[in-house]
Amino acid sequence: MRWGTTGIILALALDAAWQAYTGSDVFGLPFVGGRASAFLPHPNDMAMVAVLVPLSAPWSWPLAAVAVLLSHSRNALLGFGVVMVLLLPRGWRRPAALWISL
Repeated sequence: MRWGTTGIILALALDAAWQAYTGSDVFGLPFVGGRASAFLPHPNDMAMVAVLVPLSAPWSWPLAAVAVLLSHSRNALLGFGVVMVLLLPRGWRRPAALWISL
């Protein structure tokens, strides 16, 4: 399962970066309003990445951050932030949650 979710995150990040660089993704979806949707129908659907992060390989987490940031989706960014706080060791969770809430 880890390789499947890592592959999805890798594909989303690469397609979002390609979409931001060229103006359309590999399937022809346009880069509308400065928001990348990769091969998903709407940029807000990039919130799916936050659900996949805990199930993927740790080396793919920076790629997930790239996909979320290129989507300019508040839902995706909030979900990604919450998941990252939950993946921290216990002693770091409270300071990180306070920092994210600012």
